[in-house]
Amino acid sequence: MLRNLLGAISLLAVAGWILSRFQFPAIPTAPSVDNLRPFRHVEKAAVSNITKVSILYGEWNENYEGAVESHLRHAERQGYPVHILRNDIARGFWNKPTYLLSILIEELSKPLEEQARWICWFDADTIILNPRLAVEMFLPPDDGSYDHIHFIGTKDGAGLNTGVFFLRVHEWSVRMLVKTTGFPLFRPEIDLGRSADQQAMAMLFNETGFRENVLFQPRIWYNTYEFSGGYEGEKGRLLVHFPGLEQERWAHMEKWLGIVADTPEEWEADLADTMYPAEIETFWSELGSAREMLRRANDFVNRHQQAQEAKIREEQDRQRERQKQDPKQDGQGQAGQPTTTMEPPPAELTNAIQLMSTVMETETDRLDAVREARAALERTLSRLTPAQ
Repeated sequence: MLRNLLGAISLLAVAGWILSRFQFPAIPTAPSVDNLRPFRHVEKAAVSNITKVSILYGEWNENYEGAVESHLRHAERQGYPVHILRNDIARGFWNKPTYLLSILIEELSKPLEEQARWICWFDADTIILNPRLAVEMFLPPDDGSYDHIHFIGTKDGAGLNTGVFFLRVHEWSVRMLVKTTGFPLFRPEIDLGRSADQQAMAMLFNETGFRENVLFQPRIWYNTYEFSGGYEGEKGRLLVHFPGLEQERWAHMEKWLGIVADTPEEWEADLADTMYPAEIETFWSELGSAREMLRRANDFVNRHQQAQEAKIREEQDRQRERQKQDPKQDGQGQAGQPTTTMEPPPAELTNAIQLMSTVMETETDRLDAVREARAALERTLSRLTPAQ
């Protein structure tokens, strides 16, 4: 029954790959969220920019239940709707993208003014430590400059980690989830490993048409890890996540659930008393400077190309004039065959632009890499630009 949902989504993915142009209205409606019998909590009458989503099913686990309860308290405090799937609908890790897709389509089916703007996904092994914080602060500036960004997430040493991320309520997100869920159908030769949905999404983000719409942020902001040796964050951080701890996870989760229940003041802090305002301001400022430098470099390349094209047109005009004066001329100077060829932009500049573009697509979580690439591009551009 509901376990067949993955097969249905895979068929939908076939259609998505065949169609040359994705048309959202033509996508069959996914099963309604109500039919999936999720656990709903904190449904507000007012429209929220954020909807929080997770899954928790199977045998009762006190630690997972306590972790999810911390998110429910956070949502209630901040006014976020929450959707939590309590049924296994697509076998294992594929429940995640399948359920997200159903929530996304439900949001998109609403009138525009009633839609959430972003979905915030959280795994059931994350515990909110500082419920005073609203997660909207992690979203891009609302000035139109990042309207092309539809996925905001984090990475660790192994690559993409989807324990916590933000997904824009947008047609792009439907395409991404459809292709992610249908990945085993189209690439059956690839072993996706244990976290199959995460690996499929990571591979998809390397493709043109998706890569440029993804933004990575510092993982410590909202996907802060607990390691065997302890917590990597400090007071005021939003949450704690327990990936890779295997059986050690339960002791670590019990410890943090006890802290949250008994001494929450140890880790709670008002936004102004945390490191977030300064870190977030620096992040967007650095990205803005890098984007401006990239724009200047691309303008230089465009002017270079225009100058080359103008030189060729001038030579063609001269050749046509000579042709009129001496119609018998032929050979190398024949009109319409200019001897001047297009000179490409300096290789050092194109290489610096490529590096900056790659960093802006894959390494924005590392501001040191952003600064280094921007500085290299600026130095190269300065050498090539005449002093004013």
